[in-house]
Amino acid sequence: MRTARLSLLAATIVASAFAVPATASAQQTLPAEVVRAHGKAEALTARATALIADHFSKHTARRAARMHAEAAALYAAGSVQRFDCLYAAATLHYSGGELQEARAMVEQAAGQAMERGDVLRASRAWSDAATLAVAMRDTDAAATMSRRAEMLATSPLLSEAQRGELQQVLVARRQPADALTLP
Repeated sequence: MRTARLSLLAATIVASAFAVPATASAQQTLPAEVVRAHGKAEALTARATALIADHFSKHTARRAARMHAEAAALYAAGSVQRFDCLYAAATLHYSGGELQEARAMVEQAAGQAMERGDVLRASRAWSDAATLAVAMRDTDAAATMSRRAEMLATSPLLSEAQRGELQQVLVARRQPADALTLP
């Protein structure tokens, strides 16, 4: 009886040992075009970062923002990297004095975070979009975006600490603000 159980256990272990590598290798295979696009996006992001580090001006901020936006388009639709590039582009457009472009990028970032279910980043991004809308004197859009941010800040998917942090950001945003915050 004991020998039968040990034999069954050994057979199960051997079978699972052969099954796992096949599954794992299947999950790790990516199409070559996806790998190339990801590599190009990483290179663009690195170039944009280096450009800003070498010399910051409104012109370089705008140029780096375009590079980040191009990189975002290369990343997969549901990736955190896409959000990060869109958000970096928004911040750089803002620094370059391009409010309309900054707002468009941060709205895209907010929508992309929502698609992924990233409530924390989506709420922050909608809050930033609302701030930009106020700066552009678009009060209707600002009110809509603020409501989105506030609604997300009450999500049960957030921890109490995250909820508290977002509430502080939202209260601060009701005061005059002059800069975007990075997540």
